[in-house]
Amino acid sequence: MLIADITQQLFYQKGFCNVRDDKIRDQLGCTKTTLYKYFDNKRFTF
Repeated sequence: MLIADITQQLFYQKGFCNVRDDKIRDQLGCTKTTLYKYFDNKRFTF
Protein backbone atom coordinates (compact mmCIF):
# COMPACT_ATOMS: atom_id res chain seq x y z
CA MET A 1 0.00 0.00 0.00
CA LEU A 2 1.23 3.48 -0.80
CA ILE A 3 1.70 6.23 1.78
CA ALA A 4 -0.99 8.30 0.06
CA ASP A 5 -3.45 5.40 0.26
CA ILE A 6 -2.90 4.92 3.97
CA THR A 7 -3.10 8.60 4.85
CA GLN A 8 -6.21 9.16 2.74
CA GLN A 9 -7.89 6.23 4.44
CA LEU A 10 -7.02 7.59 7.89
CA PHE A 11 -8.12 11.13 7.01
CA TYR A 12 -11.41 9.81 5.63
CA GLN A 13 -12.10 7.65 8.69
CA LYS A 14 -11.04 10.07 11.41
CA GLY A 15 -10.83 13.50 9.79
CA PHE A 16 -7.63 15.31 8.90
CA CYS A 17 -7.35 17.21 12.20
CA ASN A 18 -7.85 14.05 14.24
CA VAL A 19 -5.01 12.05 12.66
CA ARG A 20 -1.71 12.49 14.43
CA ASP A 21 1.62 11.79 12.82
CA ASP A 22 2.20 8.83 15.13
CA LYS A 23 -0.95 7.13 13.78
CA ILE A 24 0.37 7.52 10.25
CA ARG A 25 3.71 6.02 11.31
CA ASP A 26 1.99 3.13 13.06
CA GLN A 27 0.00 2.28 9.93
CA LEU A 28 3.08 2.58 7.73
CA GLY A 29 5.26 0.60 10.11
CA CYS A 30 8.08 3.13 9.92
CA THR A 31 9.99 5.36 12.27
CA LYS A 32 9.52 9.08 12.78
CA THR A 33 12.89 9.68 11.12
CA THR A 34 11.87 7.77 8.01
CA LEU A 35 8.53 9.56 7.69
CA TYR A 36 10.09 13.01 8.08
CA LYS A 37 12.86 12.15 5.66
CA TYR A 38 10.24 12.27 2.90
CA PHE A 39 7.54 14.55 4.37
CA ASP A 40 7.85 17.73 6.45
CA ASN A 41 4.46 17.14 8.06
CA LYS A 42 1.17 15.32 7.52
CA ARG A 43 -0.14 17.96 5.09
CA PHE A 44 2.42 16.78 2.53
CA THR A 45 1.21 13.18 2.76
CA PHE A 46 -2.22 14.20 1.53
